Amino acid sequence: MIRMDNIFRLGFYESDKPTEIKEKLLADSKANFILWAPSENGKSVKDYTEEVKKSAKEFHEKGLPFVYRCEHTNWAEHGFGPDGHDWYNAGKDAHRMNYPPETVRAISSVPECLGIMHDEMEHAFINRNLSITFNTKLKKRPLFFPLCDTKDVVAAEKYYEDCFRKYAEEFLTNGSPRFMGEHVFPVLYHLFARVGITPCYKQQKESFSNLQAIIAGGAALQYDTELWACIDMWYRLTYPGHSPNELKHNLLFAYLFGSDYAFVEGSAAFYNKGDESHEYNEYGRTFINFSREYAGKYRGYNIRDYRPRIGIIRLDDSFWGQSDPVAWLPILYGNPNLKPDRRAGEWIRALHLITHGEGSRKSLTWSRIGFYSLKRHRSFCSMNSPAVFDDRVTKDKLTSLELCFLCGYHISEETLKAVAELVKENGLIVVTSKRFAPEHIRAKAKGRQAEIKDGKGSWIITSKHNSRFVKKRVAHLLGKKGEMTFRYKDREIAMRISKDGEAFEVTQIKTLTHSEPVPMR
Repeated sequence: MIRMDNIFRLGFYESDKPTEIKEKLLADSKANFILWAPSENGKSVKDYTEEVKKSAKEFHEKGLPFVYRCEHTNWAEHGFGPDGHDWYNAGKDAHRMNYPPETVRAISSVPECLGIMHDEMEHAFINRNLSITFNTKLKKRPLFFPLCDTKDVVAAEKYYEDCFRKYAEEFLTNGSPRFMGEHVFPVLYHLFARVGITPCYKQQKESFSNLQAIIAGGAALQYDTELWACIDMWYRLTYPGHSPNELKHNLLFAYLFGSDYAFVEGSAAFYNKGDESHEYNEYGRTFINFSREYAGKYRGYNIRDYRPRIGIIRLDDSFWGQSDPVAWLPILYGNPNLKPDRRAGEWIRALHLITHGEGSRKSLTWSRIGFYSLKRHRSFCSMNSPAVFDDRVTKDKLTSLELCFLCGYHISEETLKAVAELVKENGLIVVTSKRFAPEHIRAKAKGRQAEIKDGKGSWIITSKHNSRFVKKRVAHLLGKKGEMTFRYKDREIAMRISKDGEAFEVTQIKTLTHSEPVPMR
């Protein structure tokens, strides 16, 4: 059983360095775990199972916690062994990890195994294994799951939920303590968490780190799971694509935000290229100094103690702003039957508003081809304790909200009822199109935009979630531009963001009293 506590654990991943170099970094830094990514390609099930069982035993003898990571499936069309087993295809239109139960059990055979990770799983799914297409010059993109025929987004989400549940069970029921797939794009955290896949979000990379965090953190809060953070040293095709100072503050952010585990991907950046002595450079010293202070530290709170002020509720439809017909296909769930419409982008416009316009109106990352992608990358944007929930969130997770946006294709009747009650009882302000408003509010909404009082709170009816009309009426709840705050059950942390967006200064850690409006029943 996984024990969720208030201890922050830190690790690192690099596939190319010799074992002795990794172990030296582990000892020097006092990190808590490593990621291990052996190659299964070209091996029989019997031989590879014996190989990983032997390696797991060695981890056990050293007392070294590890995460098993598979990334080769993202780059190769097939992974046949001499026995005919294909490690990267589970059948027709099923290009993903294909690990027999005995191999999973061998990996998980020691208590030091923290879990199994499918590298960039959501990316491979929604972009139809795009990396293979680029790597092998394939004209056809291999599917992660067989397509469903429906053009209804809600029905499709249910179909893919069932697919991912069965996929996760292949690992969880055979002994893996966790199943994960760290995300390139900030989508599908909620669908994954619902079926037992631990949220693991990217920092640095091509998105705002704190924007990724409040989406993944919302999933962890809603489904009472752990939260993992991957601090990635890549930016597009540049490596390292971030400064040592940015690395330092991303590590600190993972700690302060309440992530349970964090790891650096690309620790080869800790050494100068071609330096056979493997002396640490500024990146390496930054990681070591941070790790010595924070790895294994008792923090006093975690993401499940988060009490957001601002909420965004939507069906987790996989839309992050994709619109490119060549690379980022404008489809949902990697399915050409499902074309995003204006509803899919409502939550992106809401995020644009609550980040004081720092986030793009059309995309959640720098990957979308357009003017915004030419802007210099920043790790941190302005925000005031927000979280994203899916369309099934229950009332007990929403009681701390002061402002809420209803977006997308579907919200459950139970959730809409809970939101309506919180408007009347708690003074919640809700921004929504007419389709999610109660009937008595819709009847009063005249014109394109309107604000209608309802009990202690109000409904703002609009067709544009980031309009000037909306901004004027919720400005007092958005916090200060240039700052980010995060509120927990007994504290609120305020940070001032640097001008270049790579760093921040903690300006206040305020202790909250029981009289302040932060309860979550």
